[in-house]
Amino acid sequence: RPLKTIALKSGDVYIPRGVAVPPLDKDTLWEFQPKKI
Repeated sequence: RPLKTIALKSGDVYIPRGVAVPPLDKDTLWEFQPKKI
């Protein structure tokens, strides 16, 4: 869970019930290099 994002969205350090936050930040560029098995 992206705890920092949840805290910013809810305004509290506790995770409220029913909060919907995407698991990965879509603005972050992730390095990925596919490899053959």
